[in-house]
Amino acid sequence: MVYVCLLYAGKFSEPQQPYAAMQVPNLYGSGKGWCMVAGHRTADCPVNATYDGLYWPRESVHLEETRWCSTEKAAIWEEADGDLKPVWVDQKFQGTCCHYPATAEVWEARYVKVNVYDEDNWNSNDLLGSFEVDLHELSAASHFATTDRDYDVIELDVKGRPTRSLFTVKVRVTWEHPVEHAISTVWDTKPLKWDPYGVSVSAANAPWEVHGFSPPPPFHCDCSWTAAFACPDQPEGSSGVAKPDGSQCFEYCCPREIFGELHAEPPAGVTTRNAAAAALVAVPTLLLLAFVAHKAVARRAREIAKEPAGPPAAAML
Repeated sequence: MVYVCLLYAGKFSEPQQPYAAMQVPNLYGSGKGWCMVAGHRTADCPVNATYDGLYWPRESVHLEETRWCSTEKAAIWEEADGDLKPVWVDQKFQGTCCHYPATAEVWEARYVKVNVYDEDNWNSNDLLGSFEVDLHELSAASHFATTDRDYDVIELDVKGRPTRSLFTVKVRVTWEHPVEHAISTVWDTKPLKWDPYGVSVSAANAPWEVHGFSPPPPFHCDCSWTAAFACPDQPEGSSGVAKPDGSQCFEYCCPREIFGELHAEPPAGVTTRNAAAAALVAVPTLLLLAFVAHKAVARRAREIAKEPAGPPAAAML
């Protein structure tokens, strides 16, 4: 799988209400689906939220730069009657990612196209600029390690004409789930007309969902509590051993493969931390080996086709 994360954009020539749309061209016919990232919700930022003090509400201000902040559900573990119970809260993240699953089509995709827009409530949204992230180049240069890259983008005016201004977009590409950033779960077919606060008539599902692949659940589980309350069948923590409570974060932090049959069946759709880590290693490796083998067979077939034909059967008698 691959995550393409927007970390920063700016400075724009004038304050904007930025948002972005991301797409892998031709992936499962993904001309019908763009991953959407809001960029002007400063109230979602963990620090340095801004407010113009006038008309615009705190969560929707005009900005010269954005850090693509988002809010996700996260579990905080609290002790009650000697037990730990999860309390779900809204957690703020700086930087938002779009996720693409570990499929052959994704691994063969080369580019991710990113469009940056300005939301205009009185007229129509404007395209501020666009660029492409070369996945093949980044994966080859980093050997699938997390990579940050800055892109200088020519800023467009309201009529779509290039100006003399540039703005920079900081992008992070990683092949592991980035727990320090939010993951977008919003998709749309017409990003130019997207309204991050209204009900979009062009909302879409992720393009691969009909193919049986879905992104991970949109929450983060903080497993630091296992230092105090260890998972069952593990050495005791500073406060003892945790008891299975059937929650998604317990299953994530204390997967069944650690403590055998003590835990009930996991909730549907939950990926454990160990299983997820194994998949991150195994799936890319298998796909890469299959891809290399496919290329080798194709190359040998081309070589055989170019070889001169052998002597006629009669000449060999």
